[in-house]
Amino acid sequence: MANYFKHFNKIVYSRDDDSTSLDVLTNLTTKISFMSEYADNTALYYYYNIEDGDTPEILAYKLYGSTDKHWVLLMFNNIQDPQHDWPLEQRTLGNFIEKKYSTSKYSDKANTSVSGLSWSMSHKKEYYVKEDTVVNNTTYNYSDEFIVDYNTYENTAPSQKTISLQSGDTLHVTTSKYAKTYFEYENDLNESKRSIMILKPEFVDIVYKEFKNLVK
Repeated sequence: MANYFKHFNKIVYSRDDDSTSLDVLTNLTTKISFMSEYADNTALYYYYNIEDGDTPEILAYKLYGSTDKHWVLLMFNNIQDPQHDWPLEQRTLGNFIEKKYSTSKYSDKANTSVSGLSWSMSHKKEYYVKEDTVVNNTTYNYSDEFIVDYNTYENTAPSQKTISLQSGDTLHVTTSKYAKTYFEYENDLNESKRSIMILKPEFVDIVYKEFKNLVK
C-alpha cells in the first residue's frame, strides 16, 4: 500500500500547540472517485469470484503481475476497508463467528452452556416471510420477501390460496417462512463479497497515469 500513498500530496501538521513542532505528512484524506467512470463502461472490466486464499495482493500479482497494483482492485470496487470488505477464508470465517458469538451478548437463556460456532449454527438470527404470487402458472410470477420479528414469524402459518379473477385467470398465492442461523447469516454475508469487478490489464497503466495526475 506504500506505493499507493507515495503519490498523494503532503500537508504540514502540528503535533501540539507548539507551532515549532511540525511534521510533513501524507494527506490520507485525499479522495479519488474517477474509477466510477470506468465502472460505467462494461467493455473495460469483467467479473471475478474471489476464491479462498485470494488476497488483494495475490490477486493483483496473478492479474497484473505486481502486488503493488492491488489498490486498483480495491479502488475499482470501492473497497474502503480490505479487512472487513474482502471475503474471509472459510477457516478464518469460522474463527471469526466463534469469537463474535461466544460473548454473553448472544448467550441463549435456555442453553447458557452452548457458545461459539456450535451455538451460531443452531440458533436463529433472522426470520423471513415470503409470498409468491403466480397467475396461470406461467404468465406472471412475483415474489416478495420480508424480514420479520420472532413473534410475527411464529404467528405466520404457511399457506396457499387460489383465487379466480373476473378475467378468467387463476391467481395462486403461497406464503412460506424460513429462518437463518447466525452461521448462515455470516456465511451469506461473506459470500456476497466474493464477486468483484476486474479492470482488464490493458487499461491498468492508463488508470495509473490518471491516478497520479489526480493526486498531485
